[in-house]
Amino acid sequence: MVGVGGIGWLGALWVARGGAQWGWVARPSERSSHQQPTPTGGGVGFVIGGTAAALLLAAAGKWPMGTAVAGWGALLAMVGAADDRYPLSPWLRLAVQAACVAGVVGAGVEEWDLKAAAAWVLGVAWVNFFNFMDGIDGLAGSEGVFLLTAGALLAVSSAGEMASGLGWWMATCAAGVAGFLVVNWPPARVFMGDLGSTWLGLAIWAGVWETVAAEWVPAATWAILLGVFVTDAAITLAVRLGRGARFYEAHRSHAYQRLSRRWQERTAGHRWVTVGAMAINGGWLLPLAVGSFWFREWGWILTAVAYAPLVAIAWYSGAGREEE
Repeated sequence: MVGVGGIGWLGALWVARGGAQWGWVARPSERSSHQQPTPTGGGVGFVIGGTAAALLLAAAGKWPMGTAVAGWGALLAMVGAADDRYPLSPWLRLAVQAACVAGVVGAGVEEWDLKAAAAWVLGVAWVNFFNFMDGIDGLAGSEGVFLLTAGALLAVSSAGEMASGLGWWMATCAAGVAGFLVVNWPPARVFMGDLGSTWLGLAIWAGVWETVAAEWVPAATWAILLGVFVTDAAITLAVRLGRGARFYEAHRSHAYQRLSRRWQERTAGHRWVTVGAMAINGGWLLPLAVGSFWFREWGWILTAVAYAPLVAIAWYSGAGREEE
């Protein structure tokens, strides 16, 4: 686990120092939230570490889904890396994402049913949501560490040895992302890029799907844990569609982006938005998620309670609205 954390850190440093020479650079534009050209694709370290860990666990018979997650995740990361270097068609990216999520969901079932189909649709949406939310320093990385760690602990506390392989893998991935986060913390020296954000979104969804399908962790518990990213992305998308915008066009109208610009005038906007999201995760969503985990009959009621202030914050922040 410590080794994967080191790989995540070294991979981020490697790209931070050489990304400009390879053309892996995110340049500022009217649609971005950064002001300096910054190397991107720094998620390569935690992608390599997480993929290797999945294959090793599968080979040892500790996690049967490991081979599928490693293979489909690698494909998604390679397409993301290509998009970081040469922007690809959004429809091509969506098709690849749909195929990779289908591969991961299909690996967890003997035959497809309505539950698996719903997991596929929601998984494609989640991978896109996670990618959409990777727009300021430290936000997606800290969210990934939180979700993977919380999911691992809940799965193992519920299923014990049966969930040990998945739990170990999720914790290992969290360590790799934490290593990357050292270099990505505001002010970021490197971004994870589509290479990292799409892979990380898929990795999180693999944990969601397996734990829900096995009834180790309730769907409501995961809905609460995912609340920060789901609320901002969903409301932003709905508002933009409502005013006739194309969903696949780049923009910077997410609540977190608007807040980072608003706070940038007085302080370090990226840092405080990221810290604020971490505070909401740990101080608000995690206790409610644990409550829904232990008192499952209250799960969806607690989910509504969890989302109410998140919706209010996103709406107040102007999520999805046209920029002034």
